[in-house]
Amino acid sequence: MKTITFEGEAFVGLPIPALPLNALGRKYTTLRQSKYIIDVYAYPLDAQPVWVAYRWDGSAWPKVPMFSRAEENRFPKTIAKEASEFLAKLEGQKNES
Repeated sequence: MKTITFEGEAFVGLPIPALPLNALGRKYTTLRQSKYIIDVYAYPLDAQPVWVAYRWDGSAWPKVPMFSRAEENRFPKTIAKEASEFLAKLEGQKNES
């Protein structure tokens, strides 16, 4: 049975999105009074770990886009750093077992 790692406190009173297939971990974090969820999962085609971030907009958890250069420039760098560190931590746990 695979283990899913959770980090941080779940946001009480908010609807939480379903975990992605092949989930490895979920991190709850707050940055500048905005709530974020970072999910790490094994990419379906090659099983490489990847992450996606969601930001609470007051009514839903849309994905934080990062496809165009303009969107990448607006992407919260701190969230990207936290996601990268969380992914590295999960990979370290996987290598230990």
